[in-house]
Amino acid sequence: MGGSAVLAGVLAWRLGRDGEQLALLWWTPLVPLGLVLGIVDARRHLLPRRLIIPATLALVLTGSVAALLTGRTEDLVRALLGLAAAFALFFLLWFAWPSGLGYGDVRLSASLGFLLGWFGWAELVIGLYTGFVLMAVVGLAGALTVRGRGSLRRHHAFGPHLLAGAWLALFLTPWLATLIG
Repeated sequence: MGGSAVLAGVLAWRLGRDGEQLALLWWTPLVPLGLVLGIVDARRHLLPRRLIIPATLALVLTGSVAALLTGRTEDLVRALLGLAAAFALFFLLWFAWPSGLGYGDVRLSASLGFLLGWFGWAELVIGLYTGFVLMAVVGLAGALTVRGRGSLRRHHAFGPHLLAGAWLALFLTPWLATLIG
């Protein structure tokens, strides 16, 4: 529980600093849920749909109401397009290689697509891409530390990497924008 409080505090600092207090409505409740999903997926290689589907529906509903009440319809449209794009991409990856990606990851991508899409296309792309990079780094590190070819075929949970990638994108994208721009 302490980890959720620390992460929620860091999140409030980041979003409050950039005038995104509205996004705290749906990001803050998802901090403990994201931690639970990451831990469950890491231990059991399972992202329970009974947690992800209601969370995604609540996320879209809350975000839609907040956006309509505050006139931020452009952000809402981008978030909904982000949801659709992330879900479509992950669905195609799952369809092409079902043993390499679980359907729970496909469901999770919809939520992350909405959350990251709200902030912008750069956050969405960086967030999803960072999840893949983190997965590759962990897999490579595991292959280098464990001898034998069997370690290369070992399945790793992807959910924790996706969640960490989304979290990092929220913090890295503004920094990268100042670095590039």
